[in-house]
Amino acid sequence: MNKLFYTVLFISVTSCVFSQKEKSFSIEYNTGSVFAHDEDVENVGGSTTNGIELKYTFKRLDSLYHSSFNGFPSQGFALGFSDFNNTILGRGITANYFISPNITINSWLSTAFNFNVGAAYLTNPNRPLTNPDNQSYSTYISAYLAIGWETKIAITKRLILNLGASYRHTSNSGIRLPNKGINWTTANFGLTYHTTDPVDTKDLKKRFNAYKHPNKNFWEFSMFGAIRNLDNDSPTKYGIAGFQLQHNWQTARTHAFNVGTEFFFDNSLVKQIKIEDNKSSIGVRQGLLLGHQFLWGKLNFGQQIGFHLLNPENKYDTVYHRWTFTHKITSNISAGISLLAHRQVANFTDVRLVYRW
Repeated sequence: MNKLFYTVLFISVTSCVFSQKEKSFSIEYNTGSVFAHDEDVENVGGSTTNGIELKYTFKRLDSLYHSSFNGFPSQGFALGFSDFNNTILGRGITANYFISPNITINSWLSTAFNFNVGAAYLTNPNRPLTNPDNQSYSTYISAYLAIGWETKIAITKRLILNLGASYRHTSNSGIRLPNKGINWTTANFGLTYHTTDPVDTKDLKKRFNAYKHPNKNFWEFSMFGAIRNLDNDSPTKYGIAGFQLQHNWQTARTHAFNVGTEFFFDNSLVKQIKIEDNKSSIGVRQGLLLGHQFLWGKLNFGQQIGFHLLNPENKYDTVYHRWTFTHKITSNISAGISLLAHRQVANFTDVRLVYRW
């Protein structure tokens, strides 16, 4: 009986220790400027932005969490309000999920990189009669993406001063035009309050990292699909479907570099060439991809530069870039989204299924 009691006690204590969770709440003010990335949006370029954001951040300190993310990144949810101080753009509310790998410098100073994905509600979309000058967005709901960096300075163990900068983007991915998107940069200032004393994870990382060798090579095959408009005046949506094959070289526990190729059929391109050039086209684009992935266990975040090798009638720039976010469903299968853009203009956002071996 005593043996059973102590066994249950040991399991309970161990569970409590290794299921420990850090939680914090933040409030941040941000100010910045809209970047006019295209001549069609020069009428809003330089608009000063002001915003406020509320964040809930958490991370667990157990081996399962470490295994899921290959480390102890913070993650959480944020709700923000932005005023673009421009009657054309109006205002916006953003809601997003974020993941934030941290680098501890010493007991009072650390830095972190933030990767955000979510949705934005924008108040003043393009309308021919009421707001024809808005070439940035034409739907109330758009996708929202942001990347940022911040320095964290401990005022006390639990109260942290945050100073950082971010690049933010909204786009409806061509579902309805015009859709040049809003791109703006911000400087961020805020305070974070931890509900418990933050834990130094260096010893935990050393212990958990010793259990498996991180480096390996792997292949990924993706199938994806998307829809987009052809022009500002037509409500008709055209389909895009394709596949991607890439090889990855994992150089560290959370990093891999890759090279790949993709083929996709773009029906909007077929229609565009027919209308503008009175020609028939198979509408197939093919690209060569070079890039990098952050490997956070179940979550992967990829960045790639692409080069069109097939580009009918040269309707698009030769060089493009992709940003991909996927979540593991099983050890071999993932699902996610990917944004393809030429310079600062989004072409389309696809949903995809990925098989890894």
